Amino acid sequence: MMLRALVEDTIRLAIHEFKDVGGAAGIQSVLANAVTPPGCYVFRQKVTVNPNTAISTISQLSMETLGVLVVTRNVQDARGGVNSDESEALCTLIRGVLLGLTVDNSYAPLEYGGGDLVLMRDGLHFWRELWQTSRYLRVA
Repeated sequence: MMLRALVEDTIRLAIHEFKDVGGAAGIQSVLANAVTPPGCYVFRQKVTVNPNTAISTISQLSMETLGVLVVTRNVQDARGGVNSDESEALCTLIRGVLLGLTVDNSYAPLEYGGGDLVLMRDGLHFWRELWQTSRYLRVA
């Protein structure tokens, strides 16, 4: 199973507080479409690769970062305090199921990489959490 799909499925199966859990191409694709709060959308954020470290073969460390966008809604709180609290509670649940999760033996366990507020609009609060793992790309 692919990393993004595993994270999406893990969240969907373990955290029932979300009305919608899905995959996305990125933040812009979530923002451009209708969302069902509270929602959670998983996408590939970034991949970086270290230079080759082998002489007669290829061995590169690939660091992969996933974005997990949590969307909450509360139109009665214009400053977003209630949204922020709900988002924080949902992110705590996500950390409980993703921290240390492994795809297979080729990947390191998932690590938490922090989070940030992406946008507040029309009573919606968009918070992004980053999750990181790594694996070696090798050719003999």
